[in-house]
Amino acid sequence: LHMGGASSISHVIEDTKVVIKDSLIVGHSSNGNCGKIKPSLHTCTFYMAWCNHVGPHHVGIYVSAFGSGANMAPVIKPWFGSGTYPALYGHSEVEDVTFAGFGLPCTSGPRANKRDYAFSGVPDKNADSWAPVRTKLIEKVDMNENSLAIMVDPRPDWINQADCIDMDCDGPKNSLISDEDGSLVGGSGGSILPRAEKFSIGSFFGLPFKDEVNAHYMSKFVPSWETSSPSWYPNVPAVMWSNKNGQPLEMEKSWLRNGFGIPRGGCTYVDNWNGWKCPNHRYYRLVLENMDADHEIRRVSPVAMTSDGFTNLLNGCQDHGWCVCVCVCV
Repeated sequence: LHMGGASSISHVIEDTKVVIKDSLIVGHSSNGNCGKIKPSLHTCTFYMAWCNHVGPHHVGIYVSAFGSGANMAPVIKPWFGSGTYPALYGHSEVEDVTFAGFGLPCTSGPRANKRDYAFSGVPDKNADSWAPVRTKLIEKVDMNENSLAIMVDPRPDWINQADCIDMDCDGPKNSLISDEDGSLVGGSGGSILPRAEKFSIGSFFGLPFKDEVNAHYMSKFVPSWETSSPSWYPNVPAVMWSNKNGQPLEMEKSWLRNGFGIPRGGCTYVDNWNGWKCPNHRYYRLVLENMDADHEIRRVSPVAMTSDGFTNLLNGCQDHGWCVCVCVCV
């Protein structure tokens, strides 16, 4: 769902929410047909409609977007697109819901080896903020654990002067699925986290850097990373380069001794989720709001959040201004 909330530009706070309760969500039934492509929506008959949202994967629940206003879908923006700055608050509650038939249902046809997911972010959309999802009383029937969730990466082409400038957009890298009773990820409750430690190709922040935590995928993106300067790290705020007495710090022994990203001690990386499974670890969302009068035209980033030897670099909102001609921009 896309919820039009209060205007963050005007610093208005409204804690809206999406509630999904007492429901059965089926990924693929036993009589499903793997030989046919699922039909598109009736709205696709509209000549300006965006209809490229029907993909090969079945998804039970997409993370809801909470914007500062309507996104004018389908005339101007696709259904999943934000089209505006995110609302400051908002969350989704999923309670007493049964997920059934999520896995790899097809070995042939258009959906061959395409995994279905109970939860997913929206691919290629909502660069700024993905509101947290809270779950409890979840039942899983005929469900492959690898199909529990997929945490989507930000688009590398968002790194440009018209969108998120010189680093990844924050939304996909700071999403959160919070299990309040252990029925989703086990234990007494826990969380599913994205790979906030991953930097896209083209990001000024993150490439190259010598950090063993990131070695398993850095070698895929930049084969020569091991021969690059071991002392260079992404541009964290200058105050982090020295201690309180002004003495230089070794980043790999201080702020980055465990790497980049959200603190995840005790978490396990799940490749099929593209994310981290954190049983018995509860995470919460922290909202940072710039109250300065020029908050829309002056960028303050990266903001570094550091804890337990992990450092998460935050960018700020994507630029949602647009130009109607060379000289008129709003």
